[in-house]
Amino acid sequence: MDQMEPHVIFDLDDTLVHCNVHFLRARQAFVERMLLLFADTGISGEEIWRRQGEIDLYQVQREGLGKDRFPRSLVAAYRELCSRFDRPADPEEEKRLLLLGYQVYQSPVELYPGAREVLEELRDRGCQLYLYTGGDEEIQVQKLVQAGIDRYFAPDRRFVTPFKDRIRLRQLLELHRIPESESWMVGNSLRNDILPALQLGLQAIHVPEAQTWEFDHAVIPEDYRSRWRSVSDLREVPRVIVSRGEEGERVRRNRTAIGPPEDSTPGL
Repeated sequence: MDQMEPHVIFDLDDTLVHCNVHFLRARQAFVERMLLLFADTGISGEEIWRRQGEIDLYQVQREGLGKDRFPRSLVAAYRELCSRFDRPADPEEEKRLLLLGYQVYQSPVELYPGAREVLEELRDRGCQLYLYTGGDEEIQVQKLVQAGIDRYFAPDRRFVTPFKDRIRLRQLLELHRIPESESWMVGNSLRNDILPALQLGLQAIHVPEAQTWEFDHAVIPEDYRSRWRSVSDLREVPRVIVSRGEEGERVRRNRTAIGPPEDSTPGL
């Protein structure tokens, strides 16, 4: 469709490639290790899981989505347990926990079903594709290459930032002179992807991840409901964008056919 050439901005983690599952596995391994070390205290796995998650979210808000945040949250949670139960923290244990945390970045990169085909279709339809992802630039670009989808995002259209919010998204729009009314944000995070895009006037497609990270939750105001869609599968994204483009084209044609309203100002 020649008339449809929107700008489509994609999130990476848990939108195009699996990510959160690796952190969940590391967190579970951490809980099991803590239960072993503190077996005589009666502390539950649920409490350890909850507290480590709280520490991690706090550090996200302070430091952003850099690569050191998660490993350090494991160490911080371990130290807190040591302090609580009046025992010294073991430096060797802390090294093991850091290693556990950093291993998530060495996990195999796995695309979501249909991710490559979605990007291919949108590119072939003339869409301008951009990547907007949170985290460490080297790690995120490496994921892109390992997943085999780097060819869909030119180097100057890859935007990696430790924080994802309205300010950073606006910087991307201004850098590439992207018109909000002709743009889409596609992502799994209501907080980091969908809400900031809607606040800036973009349209958005929410692709929820089965095991959502607590940090990704947000409430979308009713005023924005007409400009966003939630789909159960990434492969539905092109259909949503195409149908909205066709709808907009019909509206424009009708307005052209009707012509401008007649001047009803009474003569003097």
